[in-house]
Amino acid sequence: MISLKTKEKKLKEVAANSVLKISKICNENEQTHLLAVILNLIGDEDFQALAIEILGKLCDGLDISACETFILPEVLRLCRDSHLNVKKKAIKTLGILAGSVSLNAFISDIYPLYLYLCTNENWSVRKICASILGEIASKANFKAQKTTLLETYYLLLWDSVLMVKQAARSQIGRFLYETRSNDALILKELINLISDQNESSIETMKFLPSIFRNNKVKEEWMIDRIIQISNSSNSIVRGSLVGILKYFSRNCSHESLKEIIPIFKDLLRDVDLVKIKAIKILPDFLQHLDLKDRIEFLSILRRIQMNQVGIRIKKSLGKILKDAAKLFPNNITIEKIWPIITALLNDKNTIVRQVSSFSIGAISELLWNSSQNFDEEIQKFFRNSAGSESYQFRLNFVWSLRKIKNISCFGEWLLNIFYKLCEDSIISIRIACAQHVKIMLGRNNLYIWKRAAFILNSDPEWDVIYFLKENSQIQKKKKFEYSIIPPKRLPKLNTDPDWELVYASNTDSSSINIISI
Repeated sequence: MISLKTKEKKLKEVAANSVLKISKICNENEQTHLLAVILNLIGDEDFQALAIEILGKLCDGLDISACETFILPEVLRLCRDSHLNVKKKAIKTLGILAGSVSLNAFISDIYPLYLYLCTNENWSVRKICASILGEIASKANFKAQKTTLLETYYLLLWDSVLMVKQAARSQIGRFLYETRSNDALILKELINLISDQNESSIETMKFLPSIFRNNKVKEEWMIDRIIQISNSSNSIVRGSLVGILKYFSRNCSHESLKEIIPIFKDLLRDVDLVKIKAIKILPDFLQHLDLKDRIEFLSILRRIQMNQVGIRIKKSLGKILKDAAKLFPNNITIEKIWPIITALLNDKNTIVRQVSSFSIGAISELLWNSSQNFDEEIQKFFRNSAGSESYQFRLNFVWSLRKIKNISCFGEWLLNIFYKLCEDSIISIRIACAQHVKIMLGRNNLYIWKRAAFILNSDPEWDVIYFLKENSQIQKKKKFEYSIIPPKRLPKLNTDPDWELVYASNTDSSSINIISI
């Protein structure tokens, strides 16, 4: 704080910038003290712009009374300052302050001043006013305010200066969302903005679902916008359509849903960026469709899996199949989804196999007891995976248990396979088992996981025991009594090949005691 009193300009500027970082770790009383320091800094003409910017960022940590008593008067004064840079910074802060003061202060002080500044003769001032229109609109709750604000918005949208127009157009989505306006001219300008396919149009598209829900625009209008975006040559623009379809499908009629099905199918055939986004929300989209329409999408997923696609696409596909399987009858899941997920388990990439293993565990639990023949198929699949000569397939088996909620429903054969893998010759398999047991012990107190913990506690490799106990605070005193405390590994002795030396190096910081069986 002493640096703020220095006459050296650069040192004072660095000290002022550091105040914002300090404010994030201060309590309310200390922030009030910082506020007093910055208010004193406003008296220095060289630092007024910086000080007013810091005041805007301090608003979030202060209560309403402090904002209205100390910050608001200074901001209102500097909005009329003769220095253009200071005035622009103050107007920017005015938009931030609108959300931190009471409605009475907004109506009496901020709103009239904002309307006045929107007609300023300097175009750069009008541009700043246009850029904070969304913040002002969020506070304008009364019909009269919305009407006046709409008239002001007209002036900014059709300003003689292009920069002001662009700043105003970038706020169209936020303005329609906050005011819930159905003004024909603004909606027409929204259509023109979407056609531009630039950064502002992409930001505006995020508000389309809310505009459809709150502004009560017709479904035909919304479908026209969806078709307009889907025909874009910009893949980023088409990618933004995925989120719009997700929310539109929840609120539209069955007839409108039929019209957007071909568009969603095209997104699944699009470039990787768009395809990944479409795959991620596919289960959410499918739940609103008829069974016949859902089945058609499974053929597309099968073609995606069979093609030479990237790792991210296969990872996304493997992740959503467990949720997609819940939307189909068991016979469709067996016929259409099971071949896709089993094929992904043979992928050469580890992350694809891991994600797919999670899904096949959940799908197997879903299909278990659906038919005797397929129960045998599931049992054969798990036995082949766990008994494979490839450690990768054995690892797939361990991962597949992660999403099974009730492993007891499969019977003892699945548990016996898991117990056997807890003593596998490959350490990475045993570590995966230890991680799984640690997670399961945190969820429930089943005997099966205690037995697995007993096996892993006797492992000759320190790494297996370490992963079993890492971040664990489990204290059990029943049939199996043991205490698990996270070990603090020493940097050199823990790498020694001799187990006794490693164990001795950790006896002071960890305890692993199996008391009785």
